[in-house]
Amino acid sequence: MGMITSLQNSKVKEIVRLRDRKHRQRTGQFVIDGRREVERAIDAQVALTAVFRCIRADADQSHTDLIARCDERVEVIDVNDAVWRKICYGDRKDGILAVAKQPDHGWNTLRQLPDRALIIVLERLEKPGNLGAVLRSVDGAGADGVILADCVCDLYNPNTIRASSGTLFSLPTVVSDEDATREFLAKSGFTIYAAMVDGSRIYSQVDLTGRVAIVLGNEAHGLTKRWERNNIAGIRIPMLGIADSLNVSNTAAILLYEARRQRGT
Repeated sequence: MGMITSLQNSKVKEIVRLRDRKHRQRTGQFVIDGRREVERAIDAQVALTAVFRCIRADADQSHTDLIARCDERVEVIDVNDAVWRKICYGDRKDGILAVAKQPDHGWNTLRQLPDRALIIVLERLEKPGNLGAVLRSVDGAGADGVILADCVCDLYNPNTIRASSGTLFSLPTVVSDEDATREFLAKSGFTIYAAMVDGSRIYSQVDLTGRVAIVLGNEAHGLTKRWERNNIAGIRIPMLGIADSLNVSNTAAILLYEARRQRGT
């Protein structure tokens, strides 16, 4: 098709609507901003439906190599600079975004876990940036999956995608509730460690080498009382200053890489 130059174009309006969480939930679609993120979505075989490309003199590149990797059914749409400024999220100068279908996030996503699987459980997380940063650490530490238990924030918020550096597309991720999560962990033979300010054991003094689930809670209030059970070990990161805890994404990174250290290469 020809270049879109009108801000009133129906495709432009749909991109703007997809910035709203409720519309993403209704349609089962979301927007991926940026070349790195689009490329990682293609690598992970996320189902793209359209690619929007900004055509302007100072555009970084035409992205023909990336578009060539898309399924032939993906619609490629060129837009001018004014339309691009309307549809892009933040200051994205690389001039490419994609619309994609949301993948499945049911329990089947974790059906092929290894014997010594390492997963992260995030309970009631609220901030998309924190969620994205945790996902990036999960990817970096080579963990095997993520469970979002009663998560408040949206997995496909633009800030989540950006903070994850696009790694969320390759991570097996389940979206569920607390009860189903605990049932899955118990049936699947996981040793559960819950990160708590008053955890009885220091994180580096527990065995993280087996089939392990590390549970982290809400940014403001931590984990709910429902994780205080006899079969769940509370662990803590020592705090030597006046703050009682670290940011949840920092906590996740420390615990994940401690598990990686214990497991070796």
